[in-house]
This record gives sequence, structure tokens and C-alpha cells, in this order.
Amino acid sequence: MKRWIVTCVDCGETCDGKARTLGVFKEREEARAFVRNDIERWADDHAGEGIEVDFDKMSATYDYDTDNGCEWNIEEVEIPM
Repeated sequence: MKRWIVTCVDCGETCDGKARTLGVFKEREEARAFVRNDIERWADDHAGEGIEVDFDKMSATYDYDTDNGCEWNIEEVEIPM
């Protein structure tokens, strides 16, 4: 049985750089929709701070410091039955 795990990593000086699991989904498209919504939420939380969002790369950074931001990932896993 396949599942898709969504993770994110906050990047920056005050972050630990560790991945956080955000959810496990039955369908890849469901995971992709979740990531898009989470990126939009992140962008809303940081509105007015000079951010750049790339939905295709699943990445969000600050214009003035591209080492700071957040990266998302969708990992396909096979779960034995």
C-alpha cells in the first residue's frame, strides 16, 4: 500500500533545520494540495516581509536572504500489509 508523507523544514539562523512531518495521505494529489495550502498559509503568515514563493519547487524564501525560509517535501512510501 502506497502513502505520501508531507514534511517541511524551516531554514534559517534560528531554526534547527530538522524536518517536521505534516501529514500522511492516501493519494499523491491530496498531498500536493495540502502542500500548496500550507505554502499559502506560510506566505500569509509572512506577508509584507519580502518573501518569494515557488509552488513548483515547494519552497518559500525571503527576498533579502534566500537561506531563510521553508522547504516542503512529498515522499512516497510503500507500507507492507
